[in-house]
Amino acid sequence: MDQSKETTDGKTTAFRGRDDKGLLLGFDHPILEDGSVNWRACVKPEYIFPNKRLTTETDIAKLPDSQLVISLAGLRELAHLRGFENVEYRNLIASRDYAAVICSITWAPNFETFDSPVIFEALADAHEGNTEGFAGQFLASIASNRAFARCVRNFLRIHICSDEEMSNITPEAPPVTGGTDIKNALVILDKLMRQKGIDFGKVKEKLTKGGLSGAENFTTIEEIPAPNILELIEMLKKFQPAQPSEPKKRGRKKKTEDYTTSNPVESTPPMVETTST
Repeated sequence: MDQSKETTDGKTTAFRGRDDKGLLLGFDHPILEDGSVNWRACVKPEYIFPNKRLTTETDIAKLPDSQLVISLAGLRELAHLRGFENVEYRNLIASRDYAAVICSITWAPNFETFDSPVIFEALADAHEGNTEGFAGQFLASIASNRAFARCVRNFLRIHICSDEEMSNITPEAPPVTGGTDIKNALVILDKLMRQKGIDFGKVKEKLTKGGLSGAENFTTIEEIPAPNILELIEMLKKFQPAQPSEPKKRGRKKKTEDYTTSNPVESTPPMVETTST
């Protein structure tokens, strides 16, 4: 059955279904050597532009992905092209000075996910150290957009930083060093570590293996950067420590009693009847 919808410009377009691979009909999906879809190549050029902080070149065709920027609108369109079932946002911290949000996207099944839905999450934050001007009044919204952009990029392997994730603050600007909300996050992290039986050594090992620069030299949780603190809190909330198995109880050897005398029965040799001849 042909379904249609009216767009804002008055034109009518038909809804397109998906094929047996879960891919949108009527779109030529470029395929990589490993057989997966090249989602990077699916982004329209009008959504990609040079990162002016890194280059003066204006031709995006001459620049590597590391010197490009992708717009939020481009990532939204790409998410619809890929197909998703649900988008959920969870506020870790939301205040006047700091916001941290997790975006969780349930991606629709396709051949890349073995025809099963997949949930993918990403964390992003916003504060006075990575926003400026008008954006500082909408920290939760900024953090939500950043988390969405990061979630789409990471899942679809788009190695271009989004415009939302970039700050207009110059690199020399000092980062956030404290604040009530960060202190509260440290308290939460410390409490979770004690509840889950996780010592600081394990936390430091996790951060080091995760590639956090200088993590091997940390001596206290206060040295952990704010975004990593929030990631650890989320991980520990989901972590379920293994329950120790109960040792087997050894049974005692019970004494055999003669309940007619209430005294233990002593072992006696068998009686042999003798007869005289």
